[in-house]
Amino acid sequence: MKNIWLLLIFMLNLVACSQAPGELELSNKNASVDSSCYSLKGSSLSTASYLSNVIFPDGFDMSGFNSTGVSLQGLDLSKTKGLTVQMLSNAASSISGIILPPSFDMTGFDANGKTLSNIDLSDTQNLSAASFNGATRLYNITLPSGFNLTGLNTSGMTLAKMNLKNTTGLTVQMLNDAQLEGEILLPDGFNVTGLDLTGQNHATDFSNTVGLTIEMLDNSTVFSGKIPPGLDISNLDYSNAVSGTMASPIQKYIKVDFSQAVGIDLDIFLALARCDIIKVYLDPIKDHSCNILPSFDVSLESFSGYELHNMNLKSMINLTGVHIQDSDSGLQEVHAPLSGIDFTGYTGKFFLEMVDLSNSTNLTASMINNTDYMRATVFPAMDFTGVTRNFSFFDDADFSNVTNLTAAQINNNTFGFKNYILPDGFDISGVDFTGCDMDYGDYSNTVGMNVSQVEKIIGSAPNTFTPVVLPAVDLSTLDTTGLTLWNIDFSNTINFNASHLSNATGLSRLILPTGMDLSGLTLSTSTLQDFKVATNFPASQVNMATVQNLPLGTDLSLLTPTTYSNKDSAGNVFPTYPSLSIAQINALTYIDYTTLPDDYDLTGFDPSGLSGINRFDAYKAKNFPISALNKGIDFKYFTPPKDFDISSWDSTGKSMQGWDLRDVKGLSMNHLANASSISQVKLPNDFDFTGAYFNNAILSQIDLSNLQPVSCE
Repeated sequence: MKNIWLLLIFMLNLVACSQAPGELELSNKNASVDSSCYSLKGSSLSTASYLSNVIFPDGFDMSGFNSTGVSLQGLDLSKTKGLTVQMLSNAASSISGIILPPSFDMTGFDANGKTLSNIDLSDTQNLSAASFNGATRLYNITLPSGFNLTGLNTSGMTLAKMNLKNTTGLTVQMLNDAQLEGEILLPDGFNVTGLDLTGQNHATDFSNTVGLTIEMLDNSTVFSGKIPPGLDISNLDYSNAVSGTMASPIQKYIKVDFSQAVGIDLDIFLALARCDIIKVYLDPIKDHSCNILPSFDVSLESFSGYELHNMNLKSMINLTGVHIQDSDSGLQEVHAPLSGIDFTGYTGKFFLEMVDLSNSTNLTASMINNTDYMRATVFPAMDFTGVTRNFSFFDDADFSNVTNLTAAQINNNTFGFKNYILPDGFDISGVDFTGCDMDYGDYSNTVGMNVSQVEKIIGSAPNTFTPVVLPAVDLSTLDTTGLTLWNIDFSNTINFNASHLSNATGLSRLILPTGMDLSGLTLSTSTLQDFKVATNFPASQVNMATVQNLPLGTDLSLLTPTTYSNKDSAGNVFPTYPSLSIAQINALTYIDYTTLPDDYDLTGFDPSGLSGINRFDAYKAKNFPISALNKGIDFKYFTPPKDFDISSWDSTGKSMQGWDLRDVKGLSMNHLANASSISQVKLPNDFDFTGAYFNNAILSQIDLSNLQPVSCE
């Protein structure tokens, strides 16, 4: 019995002892997490004027942060502690893109005078609608589900891109008092009776609301939102639905889906069809503002007195040549009906211009001959026999679908050949390019082009950024003497050689054949021409070109450039370039996108003659002189050599943008405090922020997530 009691006492003691250490260990673990300490303190952030896209380490303590006058932009505060609602209320007038800790208590938040944008408040607690009163602008604020808007005063406030769908308490008066901007999502079933949209430029989503009338929308200055299905638009004020000119319409309704609206007639359809249709080079005709309209049968309609210009007619049904003939001027810059146009009954108007007629039928040579302008028009599959119209009125037209097109027809041209799209296999040999006016054009699908034609094309000096593409033509006898080679694609040509480039008076935006041998090239003037696809660029000519446009492996020993980069515009490094000498580098006027090779010796580097340095990676170089940082040159996106000792550098008044300082030595808080601005800087994980003072500097795009904890004592 005694043994049993002893055993029970021992077990009770064991339980008591096992609980206490467990509780202490858990407490210690929590304390370890909760009391993560860092050399950077919340109070130090008060000395900055602007905090933007700073990433804080887990458990960072914001306590002591005096946010008065400090702008808060793009801060992830979700894993910080010590943040108070007072810090948000006291911050500068614009707070944008911040992420708050989970279940953050918003009691007492005051947005008076503030612009709030791109903030997710859905997981906050005790948020009050009255907290937003006095705010100047709410943009893309995510509210808690079921948030009660009762008490919100929107007078003088802009509501922009706001999702109010899951809120309660919203009133029409709140919408009437606010300036609406961008997409506004309203609760399902919300009754908008009494809504006044006078003067509003907005994209409100009314798709699930009730009580909306077209008269309400007509009061808007611009509406680009959504309407409920079945909306009766029979009373739409079509005379005020579009203003401006026929060539440059100004729409009240932009990109609105009216496909399920009812009550449409021809006047309303054509008013809503007006939009700004554009054609970019040889791309298909595009729109950027057209509304989506319901199918509309015009078989019984008269188009007399209507101007069909800058319109989206895709959903129009049974449009015929008779309708076009009845219209004032024909078709100009329109989206043709997707169902096509039967041109029967058309005899000729002023325009069939900038319209895709590829799925139309019964267009004849006679009709074309009696139409004044057909520029940038896509012709349907048709026989061009008998077309006698002057081709000067067909500029930029697409003839790829036609048959029996002849060179003689094209040569009937008052102002010269102009940017035509020709059928595959078209024999271009008889086309006269004298006086041609070519901005672009792809003729790689044609046959029969000769050297004389190429010389005339070159002489036209195409002047856009889209080149004239030549077919597979033998250029052995091409004479470029006195010509400027400008914006021509020679990639398909045969026997185009360095002498053709040498004899020209200038080169620009040419596309050369891949592997073209440039041996013997002499350039009479400096050029921005891209030679990268060629080979054997002469070392003697490197100062006439831009370094990043030269072929890989070019000998740069004679280079005395004004700007140097060993990367192309996409950031790809040219690894086979021989490095420049220090004397060559010191003679530059600008260094851009340059990565130095391993062990490159920077002894004697003096950038005082440079206007700037951008994206200069010297990480694998050696002997970088610290004096180079004190020459008054702005280093942007600079990576010093590994283990570079920066301790003696005076940063006073200097900008540190995009510096990667993770592997330097001797970096101190003084360097940051004395700088005029600090942005996108990468710091060592063990950087000591003790006593940090930022002297009203801008702290932007700084990642502190790997900052090492220090003792909390």
